Amino acid sequence: MRKRKRLLWQIFPPMVVVTIAAVIGTTFYASKIFRQFYFDQTTADLKIRANLVAGQVHQDFVAANYQLLGERCRIISKQVEARITLVKAGGDVVADSNEEPVRMDNHSDRQEIGEALAGKFGTSVRYSRTLGKNMLYVALPLYESKDHSSQGGAILGTVRLSLPLVSINSVLQRIFWENFLGAFVLLLLAAVITLLVSRKISRPLEEMGRVAKRYSELDFDTKIIFDPKDTVSKEVAGLAETINGMALELGDHIDTVTKQKNELEAFFKSMVEGVIVVDTEERLVRANNTVLQLFRLSAGQLSGRSITEVFRDADLSRFVRETLSGQQHIEQDLVFQQIDGERHFHASGTTLHDGTGQKTGALVVLNDITKTKKLENMRREFVANVSHELKTPITSVKGFVETLLDGAIEEPEDAKPFLEIIQRQANRLNAIVDDLLSLSRIEQEKDHELISLQEEALRPVLETCIESCGMNASEKGIDLKLDCDPQIKIPMNQLLLEQAVCNLLINAIKYSFENSNVFINVFQLAQEISISVVDEGCGISPEHLPRLFERFYRSDKARSRKLGGTGLGLAIVKHIVQAHGGKVKVKSEPGKGSTFSILLPINKASAETS
Repeated sequence: MRKRKRLLWQIFPPMVVVTIAAVIGTTFYASKIFRQFYFDQTTADLKIRANLVAGQVHQDFVAANYQLLGERCRIISKQVEARITLVKAGGDVVADSNEEPVRMDNHSDRQEIGEALAGKFGTSVRYSRTLGKNMLYVALPLYESKDHSSQGGAILGTVRLSLPLVSINSVLQRIFWENFLGAFVLLLLAAVITLLVSRKISRPLEEMGRVAKRYSELDFDTKIIFDPKDTVSKEVAGLAETINGMALELGDHIDTVTKQKNELEAFFKSMVEGVIVVDTEERLVRANNTVLQLFRLSAGQLSGRSITEVFRDADLSRFVRETLSGQQHIEQDLVFQQIDGERHFHASGTTLHDGTGQKTGALVVLNDITKTKKLENMRREFVANVSHELKTPITSVKGFVETLLDGAIEEPEDAKPFLEIIQRQANRLNAIVDDLLSLSRIEQEKDHELISLQEEALRPVLETCIESCGMNASEKGIDLKLDCDPQIKIPMNQLLLEQAVCNLLINAIKYSFENSNVFINVFQLAQEISISVVDEGCGISPEHLPRLFERFYRSDKARSRKLGGTGLGLAIVKHIVQAHGGKVKVKSEPGKGSTFSILLPINKASAETS
């Protein structure tokens, strides 16, 4: 791009050039006119002198007193300050103020002589071989009559006066240089005035340009204020006022637009839904932070790239294409395969249009419904598990009741085992219902903050749990060992914590081998107390660990039912621990036993806040 010049240098140089051209042209034209005028004046002056000389030499010329004429010409020549030459009608020179006539050529061929012999006023400019100079010649005819200027008689000869052009040129040259000096001074004066005028014009415009640049940098507080020394034209002042007013309004508009933009940007970034904007060519225009986080992308990966290239998902590309090709709002559930598993999204798409109604792209909103899908699956599994857990004892009870009704009740020896089975199944149903009610009660009390926590010593609670589970342990020859500092105190609900630890102890006893050990170890961490129940049983496979605390989830369904579990014990433990503001963890390997850890906060405020 060509570098732009300042207004001053766009105005000043052309004006100076025009001034120079005008002054030089005027000077040369005036010199030419003056030269011609001076030449004409000199010629007229020579004519007057020639008339005077003719009057003085006429009588002697008529009398042919040539010797006296020569002397007279030299005398008169000094008076008129011009060379005098007298020529007869035949062209012979009879007298000359500067040369001897005998040495001079016949002058009949001279232009001025010829014109004078023809009765006219003769003039010419030419080089004189006699004097070796350029000369101005003026010649007048001499008549025979006493009045030499009369045209009544015959022409006897001519009187010629001449001046060297050197003297004329020297005068003209002196005049020319005087004119040139005057023109140069005038030119300098014009240049200074032009510079001042140019600065006067450009300075306000430069000031407006400087302020306009500040406006381009969104600094609308600066106003166009001219220096009092500057005489600003009405038009420029009006333009400045208009720009100041425009800046004020523009600043207000930009503040409003910026505020709205920031609000929209904050809203756009804070949306939990993923928002994607594409143009009509399916190229990404924008995406909010949620999209970047969900798909592990960076902002630099999006700009100008196609939707297929960025997300590499055929379903999403097809959905965007359908959105762009249609005119109505469309919705669809999409599934993305990611490193951490499947993610489910509910996609909503609509087209975007500009102010003229022209389609400019599409807006796609992705709502992450992965958790909802998982909850739905868990609900279905929960319903299926509850149904299965209840169906088994109910079916057993129903079958034995029907057997008794068919006649087995009449035989006491056969009826008693059936009734014992019915009792066990009824107890199992009662245990399931009790656990469900207990779990529901814990959740409600937690939601309504009805669970009160009191800071108490932990060891007595754990000793109570060992006593409660001691009979179950002794049946399998299992030794329960406790390692807990009596000084440890934590905020707790004693009954609920006993229930949670007892559930873990019962599970550890159920799944431990006979004549093994179950340890209860308590450690004090920085901000937490860790209660670990460690068994030496069969252990749990890694794929079951993430779902172990779900309701009715069993890692070994056949064995769990055989051991009489309801499938709700660990779920109850999790909710009790959460009600205390803590968390529960499990670590296990097949054949190496399991470790269930309850982590509870030491500070009561932290527990209640959590």
